[in-house]
Amino acid sequence: MLTVQNLSKKFGKKQVLDDISFNAKKGEVTALIGVNGIGKTTIMNSIAGLLPYDKGQIVIDDMPVRKVFAEKVSYITDSSIISPNQTVDEAIDLCVPSIQIGIVRKKNIY
Repeated sequence: MLTVQNLSKKFGKKQVLDDISFNAKKGEVTALIGVNGIGKTTIMNSIAGLLPYDKGQIVIDDMPVRKVFAEKVSYITDSSIISPNQTVDEAIDLCVPSIQIGIVRKKNIY
């Protein structure tokens, strides 16, 4: 289960997330829906461990997200960060350079 508790984030003086809490249970589909600029991407980037948050807690299967990121979280961004000229190997090396070999093996990805 994913639990987001009291998540808050500011960019400068702009409060983007203010005390957001929700649960996403295994086996259920959960969606973040809202108008542009409401904080959906900020929430997803925080869950994925790509963006530090100011306050709150994110837990996946009873472990803080920072400890389980490589094993439990998959995230597809809303924009491409991969060049069309890259090979699959180059793209994977770019996207997953810090994950330990024992957790992700390229041969299992494609």
